[in-house]
Amino acid sequence: MRDYVGVATAHGGLAWVKGHKEAMMDYLKKHPGEFVRVWFEFCNKKFKKRNAKTAAQLGYYWALLLPEIHKQLIADGHSTTIKFGTVEKEVPISIEDAHEAVTALSGNVGENGSFMRLSDCGLEECIRWLDNVMDLVAQLGMDLEELKRLRPK
Repeated sequence: MRDYVGVATAHGGLAWVKGHKEAMMDYLKKHPGEFVRVWFEFCNKKFKKRNAKTAAQLGYYWALLLPEIHKQLIADGHSTTIKFGTVEKEVPISIEDAHEAVTALSGNVGENGSFMRLSDCGLEECIRWLDNVMDLVAQLGMDLEELKRLRPK
């Protein structure tokens, strides 16, 4: 299954993440005449009841930033060691491990710089948390301007 990310617009369209629309079109051109099932996941919707003030920011992180960071980490060769008894195997970093790495590097946003998980952040801490993630994006050499353009206000 392919994964392409965009932001729904007020006019019923999509503002695609740079390169995603083109990649999707190229992929579809390879499968003429085949049936396609389109599935939408509105990532910020699941956060609205619990923390309505940060729903847009959480959606921005989970739907856009984390998947893009994960792809970059894989492209850079980051991996995880999995152990089952005496057997060990090196595998590409999972998105869950990428989230834990981002959390460890971005979570010093609480009072006096104390560590906080994203799920515990309020509006102000979430803004600082995302600022730290954007610093991490820059350190990874990713397209910071494109990701900033799609950041909710």
